[in-house]
Amino acid sequence: MKRRAIAVTVIALLALAVVVGGVAWRRRQKAAQSTATPSYRPVPVSRGTLSRSISATGNLSAAGQVDVYPGKSGIVDAVLVDVGREVMAGDVLVRLAQDQIDVQQARSNVRQREEELRSAQDMLSKIRDLHGRSAATDKELKSAESSVVQAQDNLQAAGLKLDSLVTHSGDGLIRSPIDGVITAVKAVVGGSVSPSAAVVTMVDPHDVVLKVTVDENDIGVVQVGQRADVTLDAVDGLSLVGTVSAVGKVGETKSGIVVFNVDIGIDDPDPCARPGMSAEAEITVERVDNAVIVPISALEGRTGRYAVQVRSADGGIEPRSVEVGMRTTTAAEIISGLSAGEVVVVTDGRATSSGSFSRRDSQTGMPGFAMPGMDGGGPGGTPGGMPRM
Repeated sequence: MKRRAIAVTVIALLALAVVVGGVAWRRRQKAAQSTATPSYRPVPVSRGTLSRSISATGNLSAAGQVDVYPGKSGIVDAVLVDVGREVMAGDVLVRLAQDQIDVQQARSNVRQREEELRSAQDMLSKIRDLHGRSAATDKELKSAESSVVQAQDNLQAAGLKLDSLVTHSGDGLIRSPIDGVITAVKAVVGGSVSPSAAVVTMVDPHDVVLKVTVDENDIGVVQVGQRADVTLDAVDGLSLVGTVSAVGKVGETKSGIVVFNVDIGIDDPDPCARPGMSAEAEITVERVDNAVIVPISALEGRTGRYAVQVRSADGGIEPRSVEVGMRTTTAAEIISGLSAGEVVVVTDGRATSSGSFSRRDSQTGMPGFAMPGMDGGGPGGTPGGMPRM
């Protein structure tokens, strides 16, 4: 029993010694870490392009439709196109036939109005002769003159009516004004048409606009004239360049989110880009060329007052105040306080983050610094705890 008690005592003492030793070792490690010199990483200050963009999706649409009106009234003899047909400028879309009854009536009306004008002119000549011999009053003369004017107006109206009718085969050809695609046909064989109503509607498939929706949180930075890089879901490898042409003023709720409509005109459309295709646009909302750039993690401070740690020629590190311009989630423009070629230092282990999928930042011209989250950005915050713009 004595031997067992001694063994238990020895084991307990050994265990206590291990625990005490472990606690002491941890305390020494923490003390060493608290007094260790921070590790810095040098980053050259460079010049380059800094940009910020937002992403939006939508569908291509024809920029505008063209309604084709007949030049004359008549009866539809043949409709030569249907919806979806591609046509060239000058192609015949609809052929009209002469409405014999209308034409005969119009010609008869013109002859009658011509006779009325001749009668009115003869009467005016007689009244003037009588008025010259004081045998007609001034009132009678004015009345005769008014009759001539009225007869002239009636003849002109009758002539216009006749001109508006198809009187020969060449009058009845309705041609396409543009190269395009037919989207609606309103003419019906046997039906009457007139210059006041369109018979065909068409669009130019190569004149397209991308209609997208932008979240209410981003719409404030979108402006007419901004560049947009467009990619199509259905055409791999095709990139188009567009320009924001319209920004909606009134939002609408879709799936519980308030969005605004934005139109992006395609600057040089590709034949593969067809109305109805889905597309994504990267709208550049801010861009600075030839900017002095540092990583965002090099900035210290907030609310407009910033400093960076600059490595001096002798290898030392000194703080320097800087004026900051445009910022993204990964980089910042230095307006004053630094020059390209100088070296700033960044503490290793500084946090970086990338935010919402709907915003993108990019930069060029910063050698020696890998930009984590370069395709990110958004409301999730900025690296190093810096406030967003």
